[in-house]
Amino acid sequence: MVCICLATGAKSQLTVTGTVYDSTKTVPVKDVFIQSSSGTSAVTDSLGRYTIVTSDKDSLTFTYLGKPTAKFAVKQIPNIGGFDISLHVRVAEKFKTLKEVKVYAKNYRQDSIANREEYAKIFNYQKPGISTSVDAGTGAAGADLNELINVFRFRRNRQLRKMQERLMDQEKENYVNYRFNKTTVRRITRLDGADLDEFMKLYRPGFEFTQASNVVDFYQYILNASYQYKVDKEKENHIDYRFNKEAVQAATGLEGKMLDDFMKKYRPGYDFTLNSNAEEFYQYILSASAEFKKNYPLTAPKALMGLQTDSSRQH
Repeated sequence: MVCICLATGAKSQLTVTGTVYDSTKTVPVKDVFIQSSSGTSAVTDSLGRYTIVTSDKDSLTFTYLGKPTAKFAVKQIPNIGGFDISLHVRVAEKFKTLKEVKVYAKNYRQDSIANREEYAKIFNYQKPGISTSVDAGTGAAGADLNELINVFRFRRNRQLRKMQERLMDQEKENYVNYRFNKTTVRRITRLDGADLDEFMKLYRPGFEFTQASNVVDFYQYILNASYQYKVDKEKENHIDYRFNKEAVQAATGLEGKMLDDFMKKYRPGYDFTLNSNAEEFYQYILSASAEFKKNYPLTAPKALMGLQTDSSRQH
């Protein structure tokens, strides 16, 4: 939020807000002291957020554990309503790993416990075996009849095992969904819309890593993955720009499904697309289309080849 109002003097008052993070750029830092050159000050809260009233003639300094940063001229801040910075320090993460259950919010733990209670018999299911019992009258040992019956309930036992596996898999997926959610990923990567959906599908982490990683490592994974995604996306966009339908159709004369099949099969790599000149790229399309046209009837679907055969017989 940005608040701008006129002071009684020549200077205009500005409200600068933002968040202070540690060197990972994901963990907020509390108790950072912010001071302006005109004398106003503020301190970051538990979420690393701050708000300070200053003027366009001032500069800001951030001090943490007695160590100040360089001064930031207010008039050079591009967005005073979201001036986030990261310090060259590492702070302890907010959440801790429990010995038995790893949770990061009350709701997820409650859901997990409720799920376990509802399906307790299945979660606690163990493959039946034969146990012995002692007759109270004779003192003789013998096989437990109920256990013996369970051993031969193959179909029931198999169904219980499968149900147990499905419930465990479902619980793992729910845990990954809980930590790898759109709100968190959007905040870290700044991706949105279709790009966010594609990124979450391509870089969804496995359960083992999701469970074992702490907050910093997990957020760093998302951040690093987003860098790779954006680089790959830029490469694909460059290929799309040169290897587009209009240009390929004009060069090859292909249309419809043949054009789609050709572009899918002969899509060039990024290095060649980047380094080839216009003539080299055009010659690649021509030679590739000649090979494609020559072999296309051999790779066409059977139904299409059948129609082509029937049509040729009629003529």
